[in-house]
Amino acid sequence: MPYHIKTDYSSAVRKKLVQSEVYRDIRKMGYNRVIGLAGPNITTYLQTMKERGIHSAEVYEFNRGQLLLQMKGFNPVIPTRVCFDDILEADAQQKKTLYDLDFCCSIRKAKEHIKKFGKSAIITLALRPDSLMTTLKQFCKLIDKSAHPVIELDQAKMKDKGYKLHKLKINRSKYECYQYFDTFPMVTIKPVY
Repeated sequence: MPYHIKTDYSSAVRKKLVQSEVYRDIRKMGYNRVIGLAGPNITTYLQTMKERGIHSAEVYEFNRGQLLLQMKGFNPVIPTRVCFDDILEADAQQKKTLYDLDFCCSIRKAKEHIKKFGKSAIITLALRPDSLMTTLKQFCKLIDKSAHPVIELDQAKMKDKGYKLHKLKINRSKYECYQYFDTFPMVTIKPVY
């Protein structure tokens, strides 16, 4: 199957539903800044972040074509620094900062990013060519090589909510894993504090 960069998330109903759940605690967690991958609708992403209490953003894009798409109609609703670079160049130790890594790739291409940001970032990954279990096991190894993770799978049908919510525990760290279908099967892994 050929790889296509998605140029618009406005009709991605399940993605929006999952983002609504994942982003619901941003204000309560005290975040006021986001460093992330904004996707094709950068202004919409920033508006969502603003509504959740974020006051400034630093967004990254390393694909020139995708960056050009993002800049069409770009209207920064909060102070925003747009970086034409890999998000690996971002400072991973900033206080009161939400790290939001919404990849359109599998865990295979995001390993270095997970090693750097994984314990504290919201990470979205494609579940192709790897399955959910393979992805979660690899995620656990990248977070802590010696860990023996506990994975609780949601047995509900995905169509009931539009996603399945799985629980993941790596030593003392807990994560919520939202499995859904967009253009491809996806999973969003969110740390629980």
